[in-house]
Amino acid sequence: RFSPHKSVGCGGILDRDRALKIGEENPDFLMFGKLGGDIKPAAHPKNLGIGAWWAEFVEIPGMVMAGNAVESVVEVAKTGADFVVVCKAVFKSGDSPGKMISEINSLLNKHAPRFEKVET
Repeated sequence: RFSPHKSVGCGGILDRDRALKIGEENPDFLMFGKLGGDIKPAAHPKNLGIGAWWAEFVEIPGMVMAGNAVESVVEVAKTGADFVVVCKAVFKSGDSPGKMISEINSLLNKHAPRFEKVET
C-alpha cells in the first residue's frame, strides 16, 4: 500500500515454509539471513540455498545476506537472488565505504548472472 514511494519487506527468514507463508502476504521483498549475520567471510550456506530456491520460481524479489568478505557477493549473486545484502564487507575494513561498494559492484558486474529484460 506504500508503493511506489516505500518498500515493505521482511527479513530473517531461515526456512522455506516461513518464506512461503510470508510471501502469501505479497511483500515487496524477502531477505534471507539476518542483519548482522555476516560474521564469517562466506555467506551462510542455508541463506544461499533458500535464496537460490526462492529465485528459481517466486517473483517476489529475494535478498540474500553475503558474508563479511567482499568476495562473498559472487556466491550470493550466483544464486539468482535479486539483491545482495552487505554490511561488514563494506564497513569492517579501513577502506572507505564508497571504495568497498565500487569493488563489490565491479565483482557483481563481472560475475553475476545476466537476466534478459522481460517486456510487460
